[in-house]
Amino acid sequence: MQVEGGAFSTPEFKEFSTKVVPFMHVTTRIEGRKDEGLLAEKGGRGFPYIVFMDEEGGVLAVQGERTVAGFQKTLADKVQRFLDLRAKAKAGDPAAQIELTLLEGDLGRISFEEVQTRLKGKKLTDEQQAMLGDVELGAMISELQKSEDEAAAKPRMKRIADTFASGRLPRDAEKKQMFLQITLSYAVSEEDPDLVEKAFGPLKAIYEQQLGNDPRVQEWARKIEDKIAEMRDAQKGSGSDSGIEEGCGEGCGEGSGDK
Repeated sequence: MQVEGGAFSTPEFKEFSTKVVPFMHVTTRIEGRKDEGLLAEKGGRGFPYIVFMDEEGGVLAVQGERTVAGFQKTLADKVQRFLDLRAKAKAGDPAAQIELTLLEGDLGRISFEEVQTRLKGKKLTDEQQAMLGDVELGAMISELQKSEDEAAAKPRMKRIADTFASGRLPRDAEKKQMFLQITLSYAVSEEDPDLVEKAFGPLKAIYEQQLGNDPRVQEWARKIEDKIAEMRDAQKGSGSDSGIEEGCGEGCGEGSGDK
């Protein structure tokens, strides 16, 4: 695998691992297996998903760059920032309490409703207001990930698609990509060529930035364009299936970089 045969196999990672307690969970489809839902519970949607957690299993930071240097930077910057904010908030620092609440919401440690409750009546800066919006959008993705079946997922996908159509997107690169993928998948299922086209453009740009002229991106883009053309030609309900996927294939679009 990309990480097992790369960063995890280096002497540098062996040294880095002495600063943390490494833990790996393998998600399977074995019914009744203990902690089978752990990936979704911690906010994961694909493989590999790497996070830093505290002693109680709460997520402290989500890892983007899959290199030892990236791990070290996340530990030094994001994890330490969280721990510092938690200490200041516990000591009664009001500014730290606001920042910690927003960060906990962003990491999925508390619900968006809990974030709103804690911040009620507090004066937020423009940046904090923007982060609150990001927490709300991230919560939409988390709710979708918890869906037990298609019936539960559909209205949550619609909410995300409607939010995107209104002009809102997460600022975080990974969540932005997920928002676009979900919107595209929903738009295709609803035979909405305008929404497909609106989501397709920025998602294609993300894939091209990540992978350049990778043939998988080109093939995926061709299928989307063909699907749009079919819908534009009023073939709705014809039963044709262009094999559209929300992403561009296995391994495509992974590793969007650090948050």
